[in-house]
Amino acid sequence: MRSFLNQVADIFQIQDSFGTDIFTVSGGGNIGIATSTPSQPFSVHGNALISGNLSVANLIATGTTKFNGVTYTWPSSVSAGNFLQTDGSGNLTWAAASASGGGFTDSGTLVHLTTQTDNLSIGTTTPDSRSVVTVGATSTTANLLTLKMVQNQTGNPFVITNSASSTLSYFNSQGYLGIATSTSINNYGL
Repeated sequence: MRSFLNQVADIFQIQDSFGTDIFTVSGGGNIGIATSTPSQPFSVHGNALISGNLSVANLIATGTTKFNGVTYTWPSSVSAGNFLQTDGSGNLTWAAASASGGGFTDSGTLVHLTTQTDNLSIGTTTPDSRSVVTVGATSTTANLLTLKMVQNQTGNPFVITNSASSTLSYFNSQGYLGIATSTSINNYGL
């Protein structure tokens, strides 16, 4: 089959008994399935079943997309620096990326609980409501808290202060305990 130069009319058409287009090759060379006006080199109007692999260089998804039985509805536009999130029902939206995630905020040199009145629970889902931090053992042989120092550390690895940041007690880098004193020369100082 050969078309004329600058042919506008369809080159080839297959229609059903009602005159509905089933297959069309337009004058511009576009192929259409279930459309008489294919707008792209290959246009399919309706569902498609592909039993093998489908390789796509670029994918443009509009409307809804189904993955593993879950239908997702795509947002109509994209915002730079945002990430795609779902509401759990398949509705996708763009959300602003922030320094906050999972209840924590990264302020540059400090990572802290986003809500200052929250409690931090490590190793347990039932924290002590009186504590800001609760560490639960994960086994009978687990250490609840390990403070690992760097080589030649001179700062105290553990310090308890009052609200004015005055030292009440501490363990120094040699492992000595100081209680109500700023110097400890023995295994413990009082």
